Amino acid sequence: VISVRTPQQVRCVVPNLKGKTVAQARRLLAAGRCKIGRVTRAHSRLARAGRIVRQSRRPGARLPRGTKVSVVVSLGRRR
Repeated sequence: VISVRTPQQVRCVVPNLKGKTVAQARRLLAAGRCKIGRVTRAHSRLARAGRIVRQSRRPGARLPRGTKVSVVVSLGRRR
């Protein structure tokens, strides 16, 4: 059996979300035919509050359409 990929079988192309807000990430993921996964929050010494510091999938990865990408959003510095 030979599998031939047609243009209609568009895949999820994971964008680089680091440094973006959750709203920006949602737009970028939709454009890449991916979905937002779990959004967790953690303190970060380097990133401003409200910015993504980590993502679950490697940027540029080509995955099945609708794949969820989880993110960690900065709470800012711990006081």
